[in-house]
Amino acid sequence: MKYLICFFVGLLMVPANGAGTVTGPFRYTQSVTGELRGKSLGSVSLEPEVFRETQTHFRDLRLIHEQDGIAVEVPYLLVPREVKGPVRAQRIPATVEQFDQQEDGSLVVVIKLEKEARAAAEVRVESELRDFEKNVRIEGSIDGESWEELVGGALIFDYARFIDFRRTTVKLPENMYRWFRVRIEGATDRQLSLTSTLRRQVSESSGVTVERSQTETKRPFRIEGLGFFTLTEEKGDEEKSLRTYPVELTESRENEERKQSEILLKTDGAPLIDLVLETGETNFRREVELQVPVEGEKDAWRTIRKSEIFRYEIDDFKEEQLLVAVSESADGLRSRQLRLLVHRGDNRPVKISGVRGEGRIHDLFFMSPAGGALKLFYGAADESVEKPAYDVAAIRIGMRRKMASLPFETGEVLENPDYLEAKMPVQWSEQRWILWIVVALIVAGLTWILMSSARLVEKANVE
Repeated sequence: MKYLICFFVGLLMVPANGAGTVTGPFRYTQSVTGELRGKSLGSVSLEPEVFRETQTHFRDLRLIHEQDGIAVEVPYLLVPREVKGPVRAQRIPATVEQFDQQEDGSLVVVIKLEKEARAAAEVRVESELRDFEKNVRIEGSIDGESWEELVGGALIFDYARFIDFRRTTVKLPENMYRWFRVRIEGATDRQLSLTSTLRRQVSESSGVTVERSQTETKRPFRIEGLGFFTLTEEKGDEEKSLRTYPVELTESRENEERKQSEILLKTDGAPLIDLVLETGETNFRREVELQVPVEGEKDAWRTIRKSEIFRYEIDDFKEEQLLVAVSESADGLRSRQLRLLVHRGDNRPVKISGVRGEGRIHDLFFMSPAGGALKLFYGAADESVEKPAYDVAAIRIGMRRKMASLPFETGEVLENPDYLEAKMPVQWSEQRWILWIVVALIVAGLTWILMSSARLVEKANVE
């Protein structure tokens, strides 16, 4: 009977948002609005409220898809935003190991990259020749002995006689090869001479078309070299990836014994990279320590950073450094509280009037479902809620290939109506009516047992 009672009480304590995923453990919810196209990459930026209410490592953050009364979790990948600059092609040092002209007129060139060179991303056929079409095949090798095809057939061409239209670059798939064998087919073939008129057809579908009549000529295809290049992304505008997060200066006091200022900061779990101090003081230089609370120990702190702050204003000379690094990681450091120690020695205290926090914008990427509605759920104090382990391979491929993501936005932060503690706290002492029902059932059961036993005893005496 005891187990039966526990079973029914347990059923009352498990609210679900329709069928499927249980949303009861999460206190807060936000709508996620955007175009639910299906089989597309979507992204939404997290607001400071999410960091304030979620636990460390986001173990209590869920993206839920609701449709036809069914709620299911949507796998997501949470990454700090990086703004990358333009892509630059950098030439890779290489040497020509072999050069052959085949019987069919093809040119075959074997190239070896320098040992420490970065991976090759494209090949450029360097030639001053005009008006040509050639087919290029490229193979790669680790040791120069066994070869694997990388490009089965890429067209390079030049139509300078009719229009400034030329392509001599061949893109390579991702690889780590140091040897390459390039075959340029038909280097002395009967090249088609484009002698007819060029007809420009302006439309979205066809663009420029070339009408040609085939007049045969013979001309050797001369190349000046083959250039191998790696593509590097320059550093972008860092400010576009950063956000100011609220940091509250809750207490500032002087420790005369240690000759230091102790400043307590409330950070609401924001993913901080830097703290920027505000002060009206000038002509000072101070050593500072940044500390985080020691978990499980009251009023205990651990130093994570040591640096210096200063500001000089002497005549026309001005220089300052009021930034304190919090974390070198793009993920930032999430702590509910920080303490800043400003060591003054025998100097006057430097009054810190305010603190500004800076951290990366965090984008949540997911595969967009088709139709329905999306919501964020978070804010679970229950330790049994664990961080999900999702299959995010498709998301990573989309990001690696730099596919554009559909932009989504979050709505107002709302209390989750299915939140467990809002409906029925699990503290038995606060639900006395449940306790009385259980007691009544136990008393009734015991009474029935006693009465049954009494009847059996009476019947035995009569016999």
